[in-house]
Amino acid sequence: MNLRLLKATQLIVLLVFVFGCSKEGTPGPQGEQGIQGEQGEKGETGTANVIYSDWIATEFTEEVTGLTNAFFLAENIEVDISKDVLLVYGKLTEGNIDNVLPLPFTNVFVGEAYLFNLVSDSNENRLQIIGLTNDGAQHAFTFFEFYRYVVIPGGVSTNGRQMGLDFNNYEEVIAFYNIPN
Repeated sequence: MNLRLLKATQLIVLLVFVFGCSKEGTPGPQGEQGIQGEQGEKGETGTANVIYSDWIATEFTEEVTGLTNAFFLAENIEVDISKDVLLVYGKLTEGNIDNVLPLPFTNVFVGEAYLFNLVSDSNENRLQIIGLTNDGAQHAFTFFEFYRYVVIPGGVSTNGRQMGLDFNNYEEVIAFYNIPN
C-alpha cells in the first residue's frame, strides 16, 4: 500500500509541475531602470579603413635620363586589386601652391607620361612609378616632386555617397575619406 501511495504522490507532483506552470496570468511589475554607465571618451575622426601613404619624395633624378625610368614607391602594400581601389597622385609645387594630379598623367607640353604599376611576386605587392617619354627624347622625369597612394578596401561601406565622388579630384577624395594632407 505504501508503494502505491508513494507512486501516486510522485505522479501528482510531476503532473502539477508539468501542467501547473504556464505563462497565463497577469505579468509582474516592470523592473527598475539600471544605472547609466559613464560616457566614453570621444574617439578621433576615422578614415573609413582607408589606407594611405605620406607624401614620398620622387626617386627620379636629373642625373638619370632616358626614354623610360621607374622606381618603387612602396613595398609590401596591402591591396587586393580584384576588389580594392588603388589611387596614386603626384604633387608638384609652383611657388606656394601645391598641385596634386592623379596618375596616370601625361604632360603633353614636355612629352612625358607618368604611370603606376602594381608588381606582385611571392606574397608581396610593390607599387612602381614609371616615367615614359612620348616624344622619343631623353628625359629626367622630374615633373612631380612627391607621390602618394590611397587604397580604398573593397569592403568599405559608403552608404551610396561615393556615387558622385571624383577619384581624379584629390581634394574631394581626402575630404570624403578624412585623409590628412
